[in-house]
Amino acid sequence: MVVHNIVTDRLIIIPMTYSMVCTVLSGSTEEYKKLGVNFNGKWPLQDTLDILHFIKDKMKKTDADGFDVWMVAKKEDMTVIGDAGFKGAPNENGEIEIGFGLIKEEQQKGYGYEVASSLMEWASQKNIVKVIKADCLIDNIPSIKLLKKCGMNEIKRDNEFIYWEKFTIY
Repeated sequence: MVVHNIVTDRLIIIPMTYSMVCTVLSGSTEEYKKLGVNFNGKWPLQDTLDILHFIKDKMKKTDADGFDVWMVAKKEDMTVIGDAGFKGAPNENGEIEIGFGLIKEEQQKGYGYEVASSLMEWASQKNIVKVIKADCLIDNIPSIKLLKKCGMNEIKRDNEFIYWEKFTIY
C-alpha cells in the first residue's frame, strides 16, 4: 500500500519509511535532503527518538502503512517542526491510538490541531479503523483543548492521564 503525504493549509505531513527512520536515528539528514525538507536542529525530540528506536525493527518487516510515524513540515519553507502518528495498526476491534509532538517554538499556533485532525480524517477513511484513541497528561490544558476540538470524548481519567476516544463510524 502506498501512503501519500497529507497536505493541509500550512503543513505537509509525510509518512516515514524504514529508510527515513534509520536516517534520523543515525543523525544524518541525507535522506531528507532528497525530499526537500529542512532541519532547524530542534527536531527530532527525545520522545521521537525513543519511539523510532522502538518501532524501527517492526517497520523493517512491513511496508509503510501510515499507522506509524509521520514527519510534520511547514509548507512555506519545508522545515520539520514535529511528528505525529499512530501506535501501530488497528487492533482486532479496529482501535488505533494517535499521538503528536511539535517543537516548543511551534506550539500554540494551531499546528497541533491541523496535524491531529488531518491524521484522524485520514484514519477515518480506512474501513478497518473504528475508534481513534488518545491520552494526555491530566494537567496538559493545550492537549485537552486540542483533543476536544478534534471531536474526541473523554472516557476516563486516573491520577495522571485523561483517556479519549472518537468513533469513526456511527
